[in-house]
Amino acid sequence: MSDWVDAEKFVEQAHDLFERGRFDAAESKLREALSLNPFEPEWHYNLGLTLEAAGRYREALSAIEDAVRLSPEDGVSYLLGGVAALRLDEFDRAVLWLERAAELDPGSIDAQLHLIDAFAQLGDRDRAETAFYLCQQIDDRDARPFSAMAEALLESGDAHRALVCLREAAERDADLPKLHSQLARAHAVTGRLERARQLFLIELRQDPGDTDTLMELADVLVRMKRLTEASEKLRRVLETEPDHSEAHLALGRIERDLGRPESGLSYLELALRLDSDQPGVRRALSEALMDRGSPGDLARTRRMLEADAESLLQDGAVVGADEFVELGDLLLRAGTPERAYWAFRSAQERPSDESIADHELLQRLSVAAFQKGDVAQGNEWAAAVLKRDPRFVPAMHNLAVAAFREHRNRRCRYWIERAIGLDPDDRAMKRLRLHLGMRSFLGFFESIALSFRERRLG
Repeated sequence: MSDWVDAEKFVEQAHDLFERGRFDAAESKLREALSLNPFEPEWHYNLGLTLEAAGRYREALSAIEDAVRLSPEDGVSYLLGGVAALRLDEFDRAVLWLERAAELDPGSIDAQLHLIDAFAQLGDRDRAETAFYLCQQIDDRDARPFSAMAEALLESGDAHRALVCLREAAERDADLPKLHSQLARAHAVTGRLERARQLFLIELRQDPGDTDTLMELADVLVRMKRLTEASEKLRRVLETEPDHSEAHLALGRIERDLGRPESGLSYLELALRLDSDQPGVRRALSEALMDRGSPGDLARTRRMLEADAESLLQDGAVVGADEFVELGDLLLRAGTPERAYWAFRSAQERPSDESIADHELLQRLSVAAFQKGDVAQGNEWAAAVLKRDPRFVPAMHNLAVAAFREHRNRRCRYWIERAIGLDPDDRAMKRLRLHLGMRSFLGFFESIALSFRERRLG
């Protein structure tokens, strides 16, 4: 009997500690209670709730699994398990938990709200919309489904419909958390950067220390070329979270753009140490190292770019064409055209954000093929470029240089004259024309000398 009373006291103490935000101490009390009585499902649930609040989602999910084993009909536990799985980016698992929560408590809107998020992350917009309409059937006055659906639409790139949902959410609840940030993000996607900036500032007036909002505002400021302001926002993030790897990466790029390469390099090195799997960090650091050009940097750069290639492959279809193009450009610069060619071919197989035109990607393939010694393939890609854009001078460069190296002088001259006709100030083509002229001049005298020798021998 004494153990039961002690366990109850530990649970009461844990509840008080949780309310005061002392999650570690609350966890300790709950574990003491469970050591005395491990068969109380509510206590396992409370432990999961405490661990979830502390950001320890894997352990939280384990505690929730213990709770549902003891009480398999508890919809609230399944709901918390689904939330923890979402935090872990285990979206298929989250769907299973959340659908079970919805089955056990069909009158609750919360499971459907989180299902909107889970389906959006899985790229299943139809099921996200189904969850949204189910929310409407439960309570059509609730603003949260419109906010959740707006996030799903932003995830799929449909900013215009997201704005419609956010306006509906604002009509129902103007004080909805993060509403201004959501509106700002939607405006940023549609290119209304000044409006996005203003909305992010409104959000920050309500919560000045919100690091997510500060990061998003910094990104908008970078796009607006207001780099000093962006830098100030990122430094505020680091005041709160000194180990924020994304802020270090963004600051590294800004410092380089502001003409402070060594400072930028320091931020990028730290960003890599904090999170080597952060998207783009190896590429940013590789570019900085190649710009510095110190002995020994090239070997390290190649290793990092190879690691980045492996990381992009593991991410699969999530990675867009632009990331492979960026990697390919750096691989070319690092003197590894075979790997660059692979990166550009990979870019062709992935969805593009349309930041790079089709003929520009083909031009990169042409350059990589030439540099790895495959002249025929290089010529083929260059010809494909000119089919799409007959006035694209860089492709004519490729064809002219290839013809020059193969001593196909007439073909070389054709591409030189065509390129100069389009761009009379093209210095590279003028130099190549000079070299071609010298070759023809020397060839003329060699032919005279050969003819003279043949006559003497005759």
